[in-house]
Parts: sequence; C-alpha cells; structure tokens
Amino acid sequence: MILATAVKKTSFSALLLLIIFSTVCLAAQPAPEYQIKAAFLYKFLLFAKWPADASNESETAITIGILGKDPFGDAFRPVEGQSVHGKTLTIRRFEKGTPPDMLKACHLLFISASLKNDMEEIVASLRDYPVLTVSELKVFTQLGGMISFVTKKDTVGFEINKRAAERVGIKLRSKLLRVATRIVEE
Repeated sequence: MILATAVKKTSFSALLLLIIFSTVCLAAQPAPEYQIKAAFLYKFLLFAKWPADASNESETAITIGILGKDPFGDAFRPVEGQSVHGKTLTIRRFEKGTPPDMLKACHLLFISASLKNDMEEIVASLRDYPVLTVSELKVFTQLGGMISFVTKKDTVGFEINKRAAERVGIKLRSKLLRVATRIVEE
C-alpha cells in the first residue's frame, strides 16, 4: 500500500512537471505569423547593402534590433550566430525610450506595433541613419519607414519605401523589390 501511494505521487509529480514544461515550451514559441516575419527579417539582411561608411558597421557583427514589445519569442534562435555578409548575426532587444544613438548601431530595426503612438517620432529620429527600419504598422512606409509587413488572410507580404532606404545609402536588391506587394513613393 505504501509503495502504491509512492508510485501514484511520483507519477502525479512527473505528469505535473510534464504539463508545466510543455506550457513553458509552448509559451516560448512565437505564433507562426511571427516565425514567418522573423524569416523575412533575416532575408531582408541578405538582400540589402549598407554604405561602407555606415555608423552601424561593425567588423564582426550584423545586428537585428527589436524595439518595443517582442512578438518573436525564440524565432531567431536558429539563425542567431550565423554568418551574414561575413559577419555574425546578433539579436538585440530595446525598450521604449531607447535613444536613437543606441538604435543606430542596428543594421535592421523592427519597431513593434506596441509603439504605434510613437512611430512617427521614432522614424524621424532614425531618418539620417543607415538603419533598415521595419514594422507591421499599416502606415509605416508613409511615415518614412522602409519596410512594412502586410498581412492578408493567411499570407504575409511586405511593402517597401525605396526612397527612404536610398536616402540613407541602403541599397535593396532588385530580387527583394520584385517580391514586394507594393513599392511606396514617399
């Protein structure tokens, strides 16, 4: 009887730990939409070229920054540390209110929709820096942002403000421009 009770307690404890572990693992997984968007962000790095004198140019790292609430979870884990343009990919997260001087160290900056009320000010503060700005706010490219995700039904696409990128010396390859859902003129 004592042995049966110990087995039941052990089994219950194991089951409880399995449920807790599963919940924690599931919570770390981003929604499929953000796994796709993370893949796009990674690909944007491959199809963009920064000016040689860019202030964000590091000899060893290429950086994706996430400003505001991070919807990506661990979606970047498979590519973090990979080589992009001969540099190691790093992911940095920034809170609201981070000064532009810190953000300009990024090659690509995803500005979270959680900052929609501050979007115009953030884009304006980065206007003169070669930082590829990306968001999912519908009017982002009209505000001077460079790439905006567009979601229709179950499809994720993007539109590009080519002039905003060119103004700071970022060149977007024609392959990227061809697959954009729309090219916005400022």
